[in-house]
Amino acid sequence: ELRQVFRGASRSDEEKAREVMGELAQASQVLSRALTDAIKRLAVVLERFFAPQLSAVQGIDFQPATASYVESPAVVELISAIEATLDPFRAGLNSNCFDSLVLTTIAEHVVPALERVALGKRAGAFNALGAMQLDKDLRALTAFFSGLTQRTVRDQFTRLSQIALVLNLADPSEIWEYNWGDQGVGNASILWRLTADEVKRVMERRVDFRPERIKALRL
Repeated sequence: ELRQVFRGASRSDEEKAREVMGELAQASQVLSRALTDAIKRLAVVLERFFAPQLSAVQGIDFQPATASYVESPAVVELISAIEATLDPFRAGLNSNCFDSLVLTTIAEHVVPALERVALGKRAGAFNALGAMQLDKDLRALTAFFSGLTQRTVRDQFTRLSQIALVLNLADPSEIWEYNWGDQGVGNASILWRLTADEVKRVMERRVDFRPERIKALRL
């Protein structure tokens, strides 16, 4: 294509044009890295405005005695705080920059904190109802962030969704029904992002999963 553009031009003009194009490409890469860095630094600053609500999620009781049909109050407050923090930037940034800010906030601040809620809790911290509650909370957060950006957010929540899936198993052996490893027999199309050790750590959080059944799994 370039040869067609430069058809009829002198060799020196063609070389000069190619040199300028190379400089433009380098400048574009530099600007792109600078923009990415600026958005990351902005996300760090903004995280301070919803940090208390994010910390409050750590205190959710995932051993309820009765089922709840809505997301946890702490998650409702977290969603409200994040929305209030990010909303002023919707008009101040172009759509691409705002989408990048949302995805950076999810990937570097929200998701790591929520993974600590599940993986960082003590063994036996979840009962079956609590596992269902975590799933509801994650669905609420995914729906909220999906409404903020034109890009997909499901990739950012994949590991958390898989953590919720493991917590909601009726028995540790059900993992084979979700295409885990070579012994998977299920029809579900799942590309697992959790390691075998992480799957077992998640299972250990269920108070009603017997440790010997978890240890017996050859993941």
